Order: sequence, then structure tokens, then C-alpha cells
Amino acid sequence: MSIGFLKVVALKKAGYISPNKLEERDCFQNRKTYSRKMVDDLLKKIDDKIQFPVTPCRQIESLNFSETFHRLKFLGYKIGNMIAAILQGDLKPIGKTKKIGFDAYMFSKAEVADYQQRQLTNKSGTNIPLKEYAKSLHVTVDELRFLAGRGILKSHNSGIWHIGEVLTPEAISDFESKYIFLSRIAESHKSNSFFLLKFLDKFGIMPISGPKVDNGLNYLFLRKDLDGVDFARAPRKCRSRKKKHVK
Repeated sequence: MSIGFLKVVALKKAGYISPNKLEERDCFQNRKTYSRKMVDDLLKKIDDKIQFPVTPCRQIESLNFSETFHRLKFLGYKIGNMIAAILQGDLKPIGKTKKIGFDAYMFSKAEVADYQQRQLTNKSGTNIPLKEYAKSLHVTVDELRFLAGRGILKSHNSGIWHIGEVLTPEAISDFESKYIFLSRIAESHKSNSFFLLKFLDKFGIMPISGPKVDNGLNYLFLRKDLDGVDFARAPRKCRSRKKKHVK
């Protein structure tokens, strides 16, 4: 098939091939061998999915099987997923070279990119990547991951390695209706986080997460605890002191 051992194992797990019975294995090294008929049947099914373009293949920017698989790996794909996409007609080979096995199949680079985008849209949908939400809050991804680890923020893995964790609009709405970062309070009231922390402490209002609470990276408060607080009385940012001129 012209693929490595790990890909053979992945194809086996996906159910596309199966090892021969013990008595049919390599009698010298007791290695697993695979049914030639199953392999040939699989390649024949892929052959049937080839869609030759009107434009000659040599005029189309193309990718071989390995290059195409490499581009799909970031979606969390294993070789079984790629084979399934081909057999379902979602990813169509545009031709075949004289190489052996899977390496013989060629794919349009533009069509592979289009397939990638469709899968990204299907996987992420309306979800917001954690790193994008962190930017909007002016906090770090690690701060949000810490809160997610505590169950305060509900995130889940997108299954796409370069996107990582994502948040549903409902999870964001729920988080913002219940919690607020001290840094956002300070920004809204043109104050200083240090001064605000002391100011709120006078009213007995304590953060539920933060460096001195649970080793969090940013202080987080319950919004309901802040109801009725007159932030107009909170200290403002310190003005820079003018240096005295020494005569």
C-alpha cells in the first residue's frame, strides 16, 4: 500500500483492512500479514471515486496522497477519516500516477483547501476559540484555561489542534452574566486594580478566584456581589508626580 506501519494500524482500527489468521502469517518472523484482496478492494473503491477534471491534471496545482493527508491532520484526522471522506465523495482524487498504493492518487490543492474550510466550519460552527475570547477580555489564554479547569468557564476541545478549546455563545453569556475580572472593573472606572481590591475589601467583597485565593492569574468577582457598590468613590489611577528641580 506504500504507507507506514502506523497508518496500517489506523486502517485496521477503521475496519478497512484486517490481519490474516495466525496460520496465514509470515512463518519465518510470525509477522502480521494482511489480506491482499481487502487491500485491492479498497484501492478499487478509491479508483471508482476518481473524478478526472476537464483541465489536464498537469495544469492543475495538485497534491499527492501524503501531502493531502498532512494538510488534514490539523483537523484531528487519521488516515481512516481521509479514506472515509474519499469513499463518501467529499474528497475526490483527480487522477492517478504510476506509483504504488495510496501514493498513486492525486488531489486538487484548491479542492483540498475548500474541503478543509468546510470541515472547519462544521467543527467550530458558531463557537468562539478560547484565544479569541481572551483577546476580547484583554486577559491571557492561560487565565481562561485556569477558570475552565475550575469549572467556572465551560469550554470544550474543538478537535482541531491549531484552534484548541472553544466556547459556545451560551457559555460566554453565562460567564459574563455571573462574573467579571477585576482588570475590567478597573478599566471601566479608570482606576487601579490594586486600589480597587483594597476598596472592595472594605465592604467585605472578596474575589472568588485570584493569586491569593486559588493561585489564579487574575482576580475574578461575582457580579451580584458588586450590586450597589458606588465605584465613583473608588480611588483613581495615581497621577504621575512632578519631579522637583534641585537648584
